Amino acid sequence: GAITVTVPQNSVEPGNKAAYKIETGFNNIWLIHTISKMDTSLTTYQTARSLQPYLGNIIITEVDRGGILLNYAFVQHNRIYSGDEMITIPWSNKMLSINYETFRDKLQPGSKENWKVKITGSKAEKVAAEILVSMYDASLDQFKPHNWNTLNIWPSIYNTVSWNQKGFASNHSLEYNNVAYNNVNAFNKSYDELLREHIEYGFSKRSDITGSNIQMRAAPMALESEGVMEKKSPKPVFDDSDGDGFVDQLDRERNTPSGKKVNNNGVAIVDDSKQEVKARTNFNETAFFFPNLKTDTGGNVSFNFTIPEALTKWKLMTLAHTKDVASGYTENSIVTQKELMVQPNAPRFMREGDKIVFSAKVVNLTKQVLTGTAQLQLFDAATNKTVDTSFKNNASSKVFTVAAGQSIAVNFQLSVPGNFNSALTYRIIAKAGSFSDGEEMAIPVLTNRMLVTESMPLNIRGANKKDFKFEKLLNSNNSSTLTSHALTVEYTSNPAWYAVQALPYLMEYPYECAEQTFNRYYANILASFISNSTPKIKAVFERWRNPLQGAGGDTSALLSNLQKNEELKAALLQETPWVLAAQNENQQKKNIALLFDMVRMSAESAKALDKLRELQSTNGGFVWFKGGQDDRYMTQYILSGIGHLKKLNALNGDEYTNAKKIVDAAIPYLDKKIKEDDDWLVKNKVVLKNNNLSYTTIQYLYLRTFFAEYKIAPASQTAYNYYRSQAQQYWLSNSKYMQAMIALSLYRTGDGKTPQGIIKSLKEINGNDWLNEEKTVEIKLGNEITIKSSDQKVETGTGYFKKTFEAENVKPEMGNISVLVQQSNNSTIQQSISYGGIYWQYFEDLNKITSAETPLKLVKKLFTVENTDKGPVLKVIENGTQLKVGDKIKVRIELKADRDMEYVHMKDMRASCMEPINVLSEYKWQGGLGYYETTKDASTNFFFGWLPKGSYVFEYELFVANAGNFSNGITTIQCMYAPEFTSHSEGVRVVVQ
Repeated sequence: GAITVTVPQNSVEPGNKAAYKIETGFNNIWLIHTISKMDTSLTTYQTARSLQPYLGNIIITEVDRGGILLNYAFVQHNRIYSGDEMITIPWSNKMLSINYETFRDKLQPGSKENWKVKITGSKAEKVAAEILVSMYDASLDQFKPHNWNTLNIWPSIYNTVSWNQKGFASNHSLEYNNVAYNNVNAFNKSYDELLREHIEYGFSKRSDITGSNIQMRAAPMALESEGVMEKKSPKPVFDDSDGDGFVDQLDRERNTPSGKKVNNNGVAIVDDSKQEVKARTNFNETAFFFPNLKTDTGGNVSFNFTIPEALTKWKLMTLAHTKDVASGYTENSIVTQKELMVQPNAPRFMREGDKIVFSAKVVNLTKQVLTGTAQLQLFDAATNKTVDTSFKNNASSKVFTVAAGQSIAVNFQLSVPGNFNSALTYRIIAKAGSFSDGEEMAIPVLTNRMLVTESMPLNIRGANKKDFKFEKLLNSNNSSTLTSHALTVEYTSNPAWYAVQALPYLMEYPYECAEQTFNRYYANILASFISNSTPKIKAVFERWRNPLQGAGGDTSALLSNLQKNEELKAALLQETPWVLAAQNENQQKKNIALLFDMVRMSAESAKALDKLRELQSTNGGFVWFKGGQDDRYMTQYILSGIGHLKKLNALNGDEYTNAKKIVDAAIPYLDKKIKEDDDWLVKNKVVLKNNNLSYTTIQYLYLRTFFAEYKIAPASQTAYNYYRSQAQQYWLSNSKYMQAMIALSLYRTGDGKTPQGIIKSLKEINGNDWLNEEKTVEIKLGNEITIKSSDQKVETGTGYFKKTFEAENVKPEMGNISVLVQQSNNSTIQQSISYGGIYWQYFEDLNKITSAETPLKLVKKLFTVENTDKGPVLKVIENGTQLKVGDKIKVRIELKADRDMEYVHMKDMRASCMEPINVLSEYKWQGGLGYYETTKDASTNFFFGWLPKGSYVFEYELFVANAGNFSNGITTIQCMYAPEFTSHSEGVRVVVQ
């Protein structure tokens, strides 16, 4: 070439020389070259000749760390030649070495370890350092790789020298510079990977959701723990077609004379029936996290940990740093293994009525053939009683023979019974001589029927008697498939008690949307405030927290009132909430003590507020789900709640300072939105003297009164004044709830007259003084059962009591209800309302549940995905279609909405044999429709902040992981804040060979 510049390829340390060479093919050129350091530069000029290279040396010092840049340039034949080369001089003096003096890359599950680490500087000197060390399941990196960075704050040199020349351009070329270019869409065709199927190798590992399995290439690979290469690709775990499986061995055992057990090769099987095997139960995905370990004077630090019991590969990360900002980082891999291992391929859940082949893999890492037994034991997770008979686990013990360094599958046929209202604990144990292993884990058993809650209020004014008819219960004999679950009657004279009861529910909502994240924050702050400011309620909490003091208290009072009917509100569905509702009293007390523990409430509120900040956009508005667009309603909802807490003085100094950061950004956003409302009216020539109020504008007026210290933006003042005058004129045209907001907003902003009329109207529909009343209540169900408040455990200060009848005691005639309220202790009962209700829960087949016509329609279809020469082909799955383990399944959901809707939740259940491919929650866009998709153990959920009228198709993929006969569940959809808008698809069954 015209010029060649050679510099050291490797980094150069201070104290050494960096030699460089400049060569050119031209003769007698005037060469300019500059040596640039971090703080100085030196430019030299000389004549360079062909075949006479220029040699240079630079002595490297400490101040040169960060690098030296060599720039060069010369002109030949009216053309400039220039370039630069870097001499790397690292900040190696800021690098720490991390050496584990105690380290084992293979551990026994559950072993207790003490490891020692030594930290040294760049010259192997002792240093005082702080260390962050953590270890987690390496399989999580398949979802999102994770590591830590060293403290890379030290500068590197950058190029500040450039050479250029004056150029020429013709008119012709300038015209070409203005030529427009059109974009052309290109197509990239992708192909599925060849020879890909779902076969387990090495260590099958649960991912972030219990029961999932990792897909790996169907090619021979070494067992990672021992480096033993399998001689051939193992067969899928359900294949025993070679005749070497447990079936032949079990038959041979039964036919062996004199009770002697032998294997295929005539080797005696060791009788280990008396050997006690401890099953592995700790499957935490984080082994430990130690954020601030400190070295001793010798630069050493040690730490203790107990490794979890999962059979998997672990990632150990260590980061060290010193006060002078030197740092180091290292990663290591550790494998937990045993010489004999049993690895069950358990589903995430089971569903009643399913038939499943529960499979497990027995792995032999020894150097000898092992023969032994594998046993599957099933227990009710709530009572720990054996349920093998209920699940038809008749052949619970299997004999196996596995070669050295190989694995073998064992299968157990199970049938999931109906009405198993509990979780299932499985314990699988493998024993062969002195080697043994076991695993124990609980999985939910879901009903294949829908739990329906019918409710009816039993409110009554003053001292009075009133009859009610619960028609649904009276007509319950009309369905042959309906099964009662429970009937509950409750009553209180203090409606504030329902607000207290709702707090645990607000704290436990399972999804991370904006309003429910705020509700968790709101509930924790409010619970703390109530506990500290309301003596009567705090006394109840204290009695529940201290069982000896409160032996007569009714701890069921804090089981959420909303928990009774959350099954009908699809977005709130916990798969089996009735199981939790049946917890014993002691467990309920523990939960209540946890919910209202002051330290916990403080930590939970701070955590919820941090999550809430992540959902606030840069423009100040909140998104419903992370990744979505800003949502005005959600923003107003959150600011109204903060305003409530501010008005109650429920926020202490630090809490309000943190919440104020949210308010600072949200108030300008909302002021801008109210101006946009007014601008829209003007632009569209709407008659301004007509009623143009909406819920959103009324809520804005109301929430704005909590934050009078924030002046309304001048550009928004006209809009604010207009809607305030609208509220004064048209308050009577709105609901009672909105009338209350109007009254408060006007009163707080100086209008004392209009709110008087609103309050007078509201008083006409309700009484008062319920806080001080004492009443006795008698509720008669049918002709035989009478519930008297005097016979119940009534909470002091609230008059609250509840009576629940179990399924066997629920009769249709109990739908004839009579309520009598009388005064007690010579008190005078005013015309206030007593609040009561009756709730009937029952199970019903999905096709028997009656519902009104709905604007939402759902159709769900399943397809197998088959790869052909022409590309993937979809084949619909119908009743009778035979699937096989490893099949890829495509789920297609067709949704039709005949009107625009907001805040819609669609939940798609799946068969327990199916495993989701996508398990990461994310916001997606499809044809202009934005939605949040999240995967749970038993379902995939879609949340639509705005669902316009139209037809939509949603698809996602699964793969088949277990054999058997399964119910695929249904797809349900529901408007979260208008539960009457709901729909569901038909249910189908899938059969897997």
